[in-house]
Amino acid sequence: MDYIIRKDILRILAKVNSGLKKRDVSLLSKTSDEINHNSSIFQDEDSIKLAVIVYALSKVIDRSHGKVETFFKDCFRRAKQSLQVDNYLEYRKEMDKVVKRISGIDKGLKEYIIHIYNQSEIKKGTKLLSNGISLARVAEIMNISQWELMNYAGKTNISDSFGSDRKMNNRLKYARGLFGL
Repeated sequence: MDYIIRKDILRILAKVNSGLKKRDVSLLSKTSDEINHNSSIFQDEDSIKLAVIVYALSKVIDRSHGKVETFFKDCFRRAKQSLQVDNYLEYRKEMDKVVKRISGIDKGLKEYIIHIYNQSEIKKGTKLLSNGISLARVAEIMNISQWELMNYAGKTNISDSFGSDRKMNNRLKYARGLFGL
């Protein structure tokens, strides 16, 4: 894992731990958006997975009226500790535990949670699209089909934002600068 990505994930994990302690769904949601923006820059799977996990977790906690399981607090604490000592395997194991727990919290909520997790992947994927990453690359990173992503993106105004003259001019200016034109 790249040093900058690791440092950013550690910063995000600190915010997640704070959000969990305070039972602050809004902070978790904002943190998810923040790491999503960074993941669109780095395009790394760890940042994207964390963004999806935090988003899904914020929905689960919101639905359970702010109740936070000690399990989540412990997993995120151990994940942060693992990452601090460059133990990426343990960090990823902790994140996998969180995903599994989100999917199995309550038999009555299981389908809802799975739906949230899947929808959050698609929603986060469309945000990556809005940052200029190709549909194929986003689908590959998110491990979802291009069809699922296109279906959701078509229901948003993301495609309209690509036509923005200001954004296009900025992109063109940036590309010309890269090639010394």
